[in-house]
Amino acid sequence: MLRRRPLPQRLAITPNEATQLHQEAMASAMDVVYKSQPSGNHYTWHLRSSKDTDLSVYRASGPHIIPGSSLWMGVMDIVGSLDEVAELFESAQASTDGAKLLANRFGIPLVDACLLHAFPEQPVGAVATISAPATTPRRRPPAWSGVLWQAYKSPCMPLVVANRDACLLECHRGFELDGRRGYVASAKSMPNHLDSVYRPYVRMKNYGSGYVFLESAVGHLEVRYVVHVDFRGAPFHAIGDGLLHRRARMTDVHLMKHCRHVLALDRLLRENRLVRGGLLSAKLWQPHDTSTQCHLCHVPFKWPHAKSNCSKCGQVVCKSCNRKWTLVSSVGSPANYIRACVLCAFGGRQPQNKCQDDVAWLTSWSPLVRTATSDDFWDFDDPTTDQKAQHDPWRCDRSTRGIY
Repeated sequence: MLRRRPLPQRLAITPNEATQLHQEAMASAMDVVYKSQPSGNHYTWHLRSSKDTDLSVYRASGPHIIPGSSLWMGVMDIVGSLDEVAELFESAQASTDGAKLLANRFGIPLVDACLLHAFPEQPVGAVATISAPATTPRRRPPAWSGVLWQAYKSPCMPLVVANRDACLLECHRGFELDGRRGYVASAKSMPNHLDSVYRPYVRMKNYGSGYVFLESAVGHLEVRYVVHVDFRGAPFHAIGDGLLHRRARMTDVHLMKHCRHVLALDRLLRENRLVRGGLLSAKLWQPHDTSTQCHLCHVPFKWPHAKSNCSKCGQVVCKSCNRKWTLVSSVGSPANYIRACVLCAFGGRQPQNKCQDDVAWLTSWSPLVRTATSDDFWDFDDPTTDQKAQHDPWRCDRSTRGIY
């Protein structure tokens, strides 16, 4: 039986190799931005699912896709800013514990992880520009790149599907696309490093994946989550046609589920907003007997609309408007489980002339309780899928979408 050696704390590389890897990381980040474009690249995107949520999931096709790999993308518009996004990913840049914590908050099933190397940070002004640059200088998040090893739990029994691992070259940096500020957090497999150290795992290949954020409306971000991987395993010539088809189907199911991490990202940004400024003492909460209806949706308090207090503002709201959140203030600190209203999680900011619409949308939409099953979400055999993709508004002219 093969045994895994102890994890190295740092990656032993020469200064020339470090410079080369750093440049490759910065280039791979912009390659992920290029992949995420709906047109003008080597890929054709087909809509696979847009049911029940604001998340649209796409699968790419084309002759330029590497054989054996799969290219998927989730697209969604969320409330937030580039500074909030940069702050979220900065928590994983300092240490291995920070990287593990961020992965756990995203719901990634890790066996283990280790931050092997961090390259020197770039100044705040360093930015990549695509097409025409912005006319006015604006603050941009700092660039960061490093090497991270991660081992992932099998989505089913390990005896059926072995655990995977990857040695990733990560990069977090700002950029500008046609005058729009953006931020990308990318990951790409390193060139055959450390294969002998983690032999018990099947080494998967990441050809460039990550999150692409672009400013859209005021206070909103367009998120594109690109997943371009090859899980690898037994060679194709050693697998029968039936098993090969089943493995391809399992890969599609897993990657479509993986694209739903965009929903987790929106939840993490809301939890980070709740951490800022602290919570209101229970002594200052509004008494229940002073309210007869919800402070947000104005529904009368009766069954099944029970009274509850928001831990952030102290108002009396119904439990539908008072969601459960898991707050983590820093690495190593215990999690704090609270209830807070959707408006406080929203940041207390409301777009102009959209107050009532946004409150109604917030109270009706919950990424925390929504789950997708194989019956209502994964529709791989639908013959109308390609027809839906042809009429997908995301692939139409930018002016018709409203977020381009």
